[in-house]
Amino acid sequence: MGQENGRMKNWRARTELGTVVAAQYGAGGCGALLEQTLPGAVRQRPALCACKGKRILVAGLLAGLIMKGLSSSEMASLAQTNADLKMEWLEEDDSLPDHREYAAAFEARYPEAEIRVGAQACVGYEENGVETAPVLYTDYAGKSGSSVYTGSHTSILFAVEVEEEGFYDLALEYYPLEGSGGKILRSILIDGKQPYRELGRVEYDRIWSADGWTEPEEKGQKEREADGHSEMTQKPAWIVNTACDSLSVHLTEGEHTISIVSLAEPMLIHQVILRNEKPAQAYDEVKAFWDAVGIRAAGSHPIHIEAEHMKRASSQMLYPMQEQTSQETGMIRTRVQGAKKGNVISGESWEEAGQWAEWEFDVEEAGYYHLALCDCQNYVKNGVYRKIMIDGMVPFAEMEGYCFPYGRSWRKEMLSDEAGTPYVFFLKKGHHTLRMEVVLGDRADVVSEVYGCLRQINSVCSRMDRAGGMDEAGREKQLRSLREELTKVSGQLERTAGRVQELTGRHSGGTKVMTALKSQLDKLIEEESDLADGMKELGSSMHACRNWADGFVLQPLAIDYINIVSADAEKR
Repeated sequence: MGQENGRMKNWRARTELGTVVAAQYGAGGCGALLEQTLPGAVRQRPALCACKGKRILVAGLLAGLIMKGLSSSEMASLAQTNADLKMEWLEEDDSLPDHREYAAAFEARYPEAEIRVGAQACVGYEENGVETAPVLYTDYAGKSGSSVYTGSHTSILFAVEVEEEGFYDLALEYYPLEGSGGKILRSILIDGKQPYRELGRVEYDRIWSADGWTEPEEKGQKEREADGHSEMTQKPAWIVNTACDSLSVHLTEGEHTISIVSLAEPMLIHQVILRNEKPAQAYDEVKAFWDAVGIRAAGSHPIHIEAEHMKRASSQMLYPMQEQTSQETGMIRTRVQGAKKGNVISGESWEEAGQWAEWEFDVEEAGYYHLALCDCQNYVKNGVYRKIMIDGMVPFAEMEGYCFPYGRSWRKEMLSDEAGTPYVFFLKKGHHTLRMEVVLGDRADVVSEVYGCLRQINSVCSRMDRAGGMDEAGREKQLRSLREELTKVSGQLERTAGRVQELTGRHSGGTKVMTALKSQLDKLIEEESDLADGMKELGSSMHACRNWADGFVLQPLAIDYINIVSADAEKR
């Protein structure tokens, strides 16, 4: 225990000094980490963060991690001009892998067992660096049993017993306490160590509500935005972040410890959950089962939901906005004929991986329904993605990352397959929730690769500085090794640029900035001049890659309203 506490203290010291690569997942209900992959892809968890075992790995947690893959000091370094560029990386262990490197080292095994531990499994607790007894809340906010308080400077250690070796998705059942209202951030260690970079900074959601939001009659957009900030209120509740909102960890058979180190804001932890959920089935399989048990189109009246009447949201920024038409372009606020001019959920405030909005509705008759939206997606040429959940579950695999294609104005559309055939959703009679969450779709891998290349280049710079103190023979040997690393980075940039071109269907800004950086690297590798001097010229190209990657993961989508309509049996 003393050794474990020492590790926790060392970890806290490192994080407070900013020596951990920042990584948000972003994402999803827990908002923490890094991954998402291609819609329709098969389960490939060894290569990526285990994300609920779905056919597509889309992480709300994970998405954010990718976006924060470089630290603040790295970002500052990349922003320097060519003249004064200093490639200063964090003084962290260069051997610390990212999740893909970590996962590749183990056999792809995903046990079906679920492990849950609570306050009784707490074997270590520190507040402000001092070991003390844990602070327990009993039967808090309707949750039976004990929950452990973790403040802004708390470290807590749980012991877990694993019966079967393999990968487990790590989730928490937690309650977001008010605090200052900022982001709830934690670092996670397994057996006293950080397994990979992305666990250095995990974000857990708060819940916000637009209850009581009313439309002002005579206000401009600036006043509307100011009102929106004040009218979104916190609605704390117990949350179990899903597997897509957390990261996978590999555990051997036997006893392990899970350390949760607070970086910001308080919350209660009721349980730590290790599990692997079954992947969602494909639409054809689910529909065939529904048909076989006699489900048919419902005959009830359409259900209309104004988007601004969302019940819950993961971000305070998801406040309703008053729709206006752009005088310059006539685009993003231009309605399709017959659409109601009024209030919307704005794309600019709903674009980061892991952000979600949730609506409630009641169904009078069980049966098949279509989901129709009035939306606008004139932001991203190759589409944006949303994970769509009904009553907390993804109904079928195609909803893990549904693509909203580019269009120049507002449109009315039903959620449909690639051939344009509307999907049907079986809804029971009664109360339901509909959640839409920003996911990265097929962008996550690409962005992860770009950030990985930037990290490697910066790492080479750091080691090159250290080579200055070597003798001539040692220095030449080191520089040859660094040139070999840069050659590999050049190859990766070329492959990634090709993937971007496949995704976008054109020679985009991403392919241009990566090609430019690759060309500079190739010239640098081939030249006989001092490698250190040549590296200084990479700054602007690295900065351009970083800026492009930051923008590439944004997924804006504006929604005016949602209609839930009975499926027409003849058209099915």
